[in-house]
Amino acid sequence: MLLLSNTSQSHEESDRVSNLRNDTLGGNLSFTASCPLHLEVIADYPAAVDLQVHYAANEKLLKASNALQEHIIDTEDYAELAPEFARLDNKVNMILELLSLVIAEQIELPPSHTVQMSSVALAVHSSLSFSPGEKVSVGIYFEPTIPRPLQLFGEVMAVDEWVTDIKLDSIPASMAEALEKLVFRRHRREVAARS
Repeated sequence: MLLLSNTSQSHEESDRVSNLRNDTLGGNLSFTASCPLHLEVIADYPAAVDLQVHYAANEKLLKASNALQEHIIDTEDYAELAPEFARLDNKVNMILELLSLVIAEQIELPPSHTVQMSSVALAVHSSLSFSPGEKVSVGIYFEPTIPRPLQLFGEVMAVDEWVTDIKLDSIPASMAEALEKLVFRRHRREVAARS
């Protein structure tokens, strides 16, 4: 089992990770984040039954994350209830954050690393040496309020001194849709933060 080692990152290295890796990311929307990440070389992908279990858990995680990101639309029909919905939303968010802190203290999260992710691939900043063609298992803790990893499988496509490009494999359509929604929201938030 390989865990990524956390290394300091210069501005030049950060720019290299931030630039879209179009060959691997397929020109799709992507976002860049620093999050706990577990990366492991595997001999082969899990059996189909095991993949179904992983992907069912991933779908639940993605749906929960997407639900947390949704905001109330203030319409004329519910205008008088909007302040109450906002208060309830803030209370639920606070409870989730407190609960995630308690849970995070009970489990050991892997170190955080810079990851650029699209719905079909990811580029991981790491100092470990991987070889193109190696199959990998990737656990990404992308949602701070849900200390559970998104478990993905893929193949190393390219490696340079600082970045490992991984093409994601065998993602079912229902999970791909939820993953695309996550990437879109994160990308939109990233663009808004730059403005």
